[in-house]
Amino acid sequence: MKVLIISDFTYPQIGGVEKHIHDLGEALAKHGCEVHIATGIKLSAPISTPQITYHTIPVYGLSCGVSLPCYSLEILWLSKLHREHSFTIVHCHQSYSVLALTGLLWARAVGLPAILTEHSMARGDVFYEMLLSPIRQCSLALAHRVICVSRECEDNLRLLRHISFQNPVDIIPNIVPDRTRLLLPKDMLFSCEKFRHWPPKRLRIAFVQRLVQRKGADLIGPLLGLLAASGMEADVYVVGSGPMSAQVKKLPMYQKDIRLLVLGPLPNEEVRCLLSTCHIGVIPSYLEAFSMVLVESLQEACIPVASWVGGTDSVYKSISPWLASRCLCSPSVQELYQRITNLQHIPRNALLQELTTASEIARTKYTPESVSKRVYGVYEEVRSQSHPTWVSGILDICRAKVDYFIFKVWFLVVFTSVAIFHKVYSITQRLWCHGKQSQNSVLRIQVVQVHSID
Repeated sequence: MKVLIISDFTYPQIGGVEKHIHDLGEALAKHGCEVHIATGIKLSAPISTPQITYHTIPVYGLSCGVSLPCYSLEILWLSKLHREHSFTIVHCHQSYSVLALTGLLWARAVGLPAILTEHSMARGDVFYEMLLSPIRQCSLALAHRVICVSRECEDNLRLLRHISFQNPVDIIPNIVPDRTRLLLPKDMLFSCEKFRHWPPKRLRIAFVQRLVQRKGADLIGPLLGLLAASGMEADVYVVGSGPMSAQVKKLPMYQKDIRLLVLGPLPNEEVRCLLSTCHIGVIPSYLEAFSMVLVESLQEACIPVASWVGGTDSVYKSISPWLASRCLCSPSVQELYQRITNLQHIPRNALLQELTTASEIARTKYTPESVSKRVYGVYEEVRSQSHPTWVSGILDICRAKVDYFIFKVWFLVVFTSVAIFHKVYSITQRLWCHGKQSQNSVLRIQVVQVHSID
């Protein structure tokens, strides 16, 4: 099976979607898939691996990370890639990726099975999100199957963003692989240095997130101030980058007994090492579809104190209802502070017993093998179904619920144009190849042996 994954959000950018796509590609290769990833121009080109071939489409990105939509150059390059590699399935990621939406349209116009995985809980209140909203409504109607990383993510699409699905929706979580390590006995956590004394004399707290408002970066400063005012001793580490990086760096490095270290973006392995040395990881997001860092924190025996928004609530409760009931709260400074304080009053043995169990579950529940097996099963189901001509795509667009009718008309024109372009492109390529073969046959020289006449 030849799989083409399409998204603006891929390596070398650092983020949850980017990491999931790369891990999924490598895991699918173990199922016998030939995996190709198409993305837009990055600051540095993504490097192909033995399992994954990266293709860069010459479209430039906006500051938010998505590519500029033009529905022309991308279509030409995707058609060119398809001619060279003959893909059997197209898997697009993130509905706020313009390239992914273009990929859905192109796949249906070409007649390939099209799947979309949604990772977002965005509310559509940012300018480019509002602009993309009717385009998303039309584009997602073309998907043969939609995968959401959590039930809350699906609800957000259906209820808040008014997306209508023509086909089933699957709930398949992100891949969160554990670090390569030797298996440790379950009682090893009890002898771990960071939990030798509980509560510790000096707490170690980690913020690992993209520094944007929707991830709660604006709560870091006030929370540090509250911790300092309470007399708590702590080292606080902030890992990540984003539009609010400058604001975070302006926070005072020392506030009484609170020391702040802003580390910037770090490779995942270094993030894991940091989490393994911290007692608590704070995840103050206002929006979260899944929260990979929550799972990573539990894998490293770092207790997540998180806001209960979006998929964070269901993911945490599925791993440890006991910890979730004590660590989830609304995204407010006062409640986050209260959860951090309350954790230090829990008896050490009870806390470590629950944390040990949660860590084991987090390490085994989201492995590349288990998640990719479910995704591969979706591929097989979609491939086994019949895929009518591009005319069925027009019918799906007509049935879609779209906020503005003019966008539906425009999208129908674009889709029909792409389908006609592909037909013309395919015929032109066949004629060109046939002409080239004919030319080669004419130029082929037959060697004739000449005998002298006596």
